[in-house]
Amino acid sequence: MHLVHWLVRISVTGLFAVASVASAQSSRDIWFTLGTGGGPVALASRSQPANLLISDTTGVLVDAGDGTAEQLAKIGVPLARIKAILLSHLHADHVGGLAAILALRAQMKITHPLAILGPGGTKGFVDGIQKALAVVPVSDGSALSSPGEGVDVMELASGGTIDLGEISVLSIENTHYAIDKDDDSRPRSLSFRIRTPWRTIVYTGDTGPSADVTRLASGVDLLISEVIDTEAELKTLAPVLAGMPPERIEGLRNFFRSHHLEINEVANLAKQANPKFVALTHFGRGTEGVEANLRIVSTIGRSFSGPIVLARDLDAF
Repeated sequence: MHLVHWLVRISVTGLFAVASVASAQSSRDIWFTLGTGGGPVALASRSQPANLLISDTTGVLVDAGDGTAEQLAKIGVPLARIKAILLSHLHADHVGGLAAILALRAQMKITHPLAILGPGGTKGFVDGIQKALAVVPVSDGSALSSPGEGVDVMELASGGTIDLGEISVLSIENTHYAIDKDDDSRPRSLSFRIRTPWRTIVYTGDTGPSADVTRLASGVDLLISEVIDTEAELKTLAPVLAGMPPERIEGLRNFFRSHHLEINEVANLAKQANPKFVALTHFGRGTEGVEANLRIVSTIGRSFSGPIVLARDLDAF
């Protein structure tokens, strides 16, 4: 097993609450894993999926699960610094914090442009949030900025590239929605390759095995990948699943395996893509704890000799 590059944490004031070995590689941008838990079951130890890329003067959220606004406050990043939000897909654990962000912008009268970008359905989702927030009164009687003021929503197509100031983003469809029908009504899930002036980063989001994602991640400086251990996950969920028909449990097993990346599949992704650094995220209860962590690292280490970190909330890379 290769030498594991564990995080070195230091306490500082202001923007950077933690630091890592990887962050030293880039002096002008930094990636925060704000929330590293995977839904739909809430974890006491981890916030739901959310990330922040700070590149010079630009702040981009990548997914915005429940608790995102609180996590931003913990690292001292004001909402006014967020210029764009990338949504990988519209599952609740990845978008549950978006309503709070839009509401807080309205309450604090933040009206500078905010781009919200995601797969098909994103516009309808954001419109629904804005309509819901519009009926909320303001307690002090002052005028409330519209929750849609300054917000521009764009739905992304697979293979398209967008520019966000000094950051460019290539989005490709992954296999998280691995279902039979293939028509315009099928939900989409995206992975992102993000280029700053200083490095390239790939965020897998939720995905099953995907040759497109492997190509997307080829040679990147930082790979942020999800991971799951299906059998361990089902074991920890046993109390919740008690009484469920066996065919339903088998369906859940197949769902986990086809819609997410098993440990050995992350190992294969890392081996083929050969990134400079791998940070794992989207942990469920089956991938929590020392035993699970050692299993993950040892399995991936048999195929990939590069540095691996099991990310925690508020880590920085």
